[in-house]
Amino acid sequence: MKTNKSSLFLIAALFCTMTITSCNNDDENDGGDKGQGGKPTIHKKVADFNGVIYDEQGRITYTPRLRINVTYGKDKIEVKGISDDNYEFTHTYNLNEDGLIVSGPLGEFEYDDEGHLVKMSYEVTNIAGYQETKVVRYIWNDGNITEISSVEAYDRLRKFQTFEYSTDEYIGDVAEYIGYPDNYTNDEFLIDYGYFGVRCKNLCTRINEYNLDGEKIDRYLTYDYTLNAEGYITKVVEKIITPNGQANNPYITNISYRDL
Repeated sequence: MKTNKSSLFLIAALFCTMTITSCNNDDENDGGDKGQGGKPTIHKKVADFNGVIYDEQGRITYTPRLRINVTYGKDKIEVKGISDDNYEFTHTYNLNEDGLIVSGPLGEFEYDDEGHLVKMSYEVTNIAGYQETKVVRYIWNDGNITEISSVEAYDRLRKFQTFEYSTDEYIGDVAEYIGYPDNYTNDEFLIDYGYFGVRCKNLCTRINEYNLDGEKIDRYLTYDYTLNAEGYITKVVEKIITPNGQANNPYITNISYRDL
């Protein structure tokens, strides 16, 4: 569901380095941005992608491009689909009493008192063949996730990624197509609907990656946005910047909107 992000960044890095085998606003604006805690408000505009079906609250229930159907329940959300390799899958997300996802295909989740996602834990098989729990921390500043780190021995944090933001607010529900800290789910639209707690406030313009020693890698991702008069994103240009400063394989997404 990602573009260049999938080939460059964190999920693959997490699993290949850890195992051998194995802001949301509640504003009542035209965007109808989702309130936190999986209690979405009815929003007035949705991204107008071909064939996508939304429910009465503006949540995706079907998208032909991803070949998924989504069912929203009181205690869980199910995403059923067909992968690129043509096998059927089901992603089950379990909700707590506040409507926040506490477990899913990639791990278990914890939130702070204000509804920010702060921790993901998951099981991996180590080099000795034993199961162990790995922990990832999400660090917030000024309403945005600015760092994703793993918890190492003696509770030492090791950076995986850092994020830089513009002053432009994130309006609309298009997390899949923008620079967003989303390593904890393959179904990014659930971020927009508040099921992973408070959403990042601003638009991410750069994602930095770090090696196993915690040193910044020369290669990074940048995001440029075009906004309409209402502040909705109408164009995203995603680039991988190589060590020589060249931008390889820009990925461009154009977005239009329609009334729900």
